[in-house]
Amino acid sequence: MGSVFIFAPIAIATSISLGLNPVAAAIAVVVSGWNGGYMPVDGMPAMILGMGKYKLPQFWLFSVPMYLVRIFALSVGAVIMFPVHG
Repeated sequence: MGSVFIFAPIAIATSISLGLNPVAAAIAVVVSGWNGGYMPVDGMPAMILGMGKYKLPQFWLFSVPMYLVRIFALSVGAVIMFPVHG
């Protein structure tokens, strides 16, 4: 959440100064922050690995595909919500 609190105002201010929609930038920062907490081995993943006695490859087996699903969903959602008119 710290990265969202730092980068969201920067992305919004940059979008406004460029005359772009700040909602798109804010959503991109929030979803990126949401995805960023998925892969490191601190916090919740560390608890899963420690308490569940899982090995790191077992953790990756389920977390990497879900990370890719999230990226795909973000990309499709961004195209649907903010179409590029050209």
